[in-house]
Amino acid sequence: MVELKNAFVNEFKRCLTAKYGKVPSASRIARDFTLASPEGIEPISGETVRKWLLGINIPQSARMRTLSRWLGFDVSVFDVAFKPSNPPTHNELNTRRKVDREILHLLQSFSELQASERETVLEIVDLYKRSRDVKK
Repeated sequence: MVELKNAFVNEFKRCLTAKYGKVPSASRIARDFTLASPEGIEPISGETVRKWLLGINIPQSARMRTLSRWLGFDVSVFDVAFKPSNPPTHNELNTRRKVDREILHLLQSFSELQASERETVLEIVDLYKRSRDVKK
């Protein structure tokens, strides 16, 4: 089990360094992980991230899949249950990372708006979606 935890820590740090240029603070990782998580995945704390970085704990399968999508994390080395039937290609991983960065930027920008500005943006998005649906 120690080898598994060490392998997880090394891969986690490698992916974080690839994404950020260094291993960011635990609170930043927790925030960005939560933003990248699909609906239904509970937010994580900086303490959870610290335990992951120290190899005290490793994430359960749902969070491991989020790491895979968010960081291009290779979960297949940790458990047969995580092995994808069709592993993503290098180009698919790069596309996912680009989309993840764009979505994260959009979410961060949106969260910085005032409540009234957010409502306006949501109205514009709804109008755009409705106009697109009419064209179909």
